[in-house]
Amino acid sequence: MRVLVTGGAGFFGSHTVSVLLDAGHDVLVLDSLVSSTTVPLERVAELAGATFGGSRLRFHRADVREPTSYREAVVAFGPDAVVHFAGLKSPTESLADPAFYYTVNVAGTATVVQAAGAAGARAFLFSSSATVYGDEAPVPVGEDAAVAPVTPYGHSKLMAEQVLRHMHEAGRHMGVAVPRYFNPSGRSPRVVSGRIRRAFPPT
Repeated sequence: MRVLVTGGAGFFGSHTVSVLLDAGHDVLVLDSLVSSTTVPLERVAELAGATFGGSRLRFHRADVREPTSYREAVVAFGPDAVVHFAGLKSPTESLADPAFYYTVNVAGTATVVQAAGAAGARAFLFSSSATVYGDEAPVPVGEDAAVAPVTPYGHSKLMAEQVLRHMHEAGRHMGVAVPRYFNPSGRSPRVVSGRIRRAFPPT
């Protein structure tokens, strides 16, 4: 299978790329490298017996807000599935610059899913956040807990989920899954804490 991973040089992204390579999939990583470097991916390639920049692990530097910088590369790769990690992640920072968060996390998600659809992808996994539940959710948080985000970051994640729901309902050509992560934990690259709240199968 061919998988596009946005934000693939980050913590979740690079660990996911490692798992995908170990499972025998070919990966295209899309990352702006604003808050990361290619070093984790180079190490992942080495561990998987692949070549960074080769046929099994390709890399394309681009900003998700600028589809003209990556649409052609995505279509040429022809992913079967997309794992979308690229986005901003600080609730505190989002209070100081909410417009930046809405532009990257909401508009950026919409442009990525459009490019994925144009490339023929049939599955899309969006990296959301448990912050959509807000501060008053009962603990442990159930998957049916009410959403009540309190920061622009949380709102941007919830809005991106809604964008994906609407785009899925409009086209229904692509299945969508939305994990809402809590905190990453443990030493294994395969261990993260989270729940999958929404899954929309393709029709």
